[in-house]
Amino acid sequence: MRATFVMIAAISIFAGALAGSTTATAQGIDCRRPPTAAEVTICRDPALMQLDERLSRHYFRLRGELRGRELYRFEEEQAGWRETRRRCIYNIRCLYSVYNRRIDELREYRRYLRDYRPEPREYRRF
Repeated sequence: MRATFVMIAAISIFAGALAGSTTATAQGIDCRRPPTAAEVTICRDPALMQLDERLSRHYFRLRGELRGRELYRFEEEQAGWRETRRRCIYNIRCLYSVYNRRIDELREYRRYLRDYRPEPREYRRF
């Protein structure tokens, strides 16, 4: 009897974990407990969730290409963007605008790195 109860409890926990993994998750947002009103709005809107995931892909791809001061400035910009997003509160139009603008900025920044950033110099030892 006890073994059956333990088995049922384990299956319930596993099923809950699976269900939790299929619930909406956005970039750094735990949609089970979103900390801000803007994140509640994002978690409730599938199109905003998709924008958030798109932004996340651009962000992490670009972040992987940066080092040193560039990376520090980039992370500071992203923190500022998150604050801007937070100020949108429940305004969906504001959130769409903020996300689309940031995605465009990240694309432009990546284009800049690809087209204009000087290649690192290789130093020869004598």
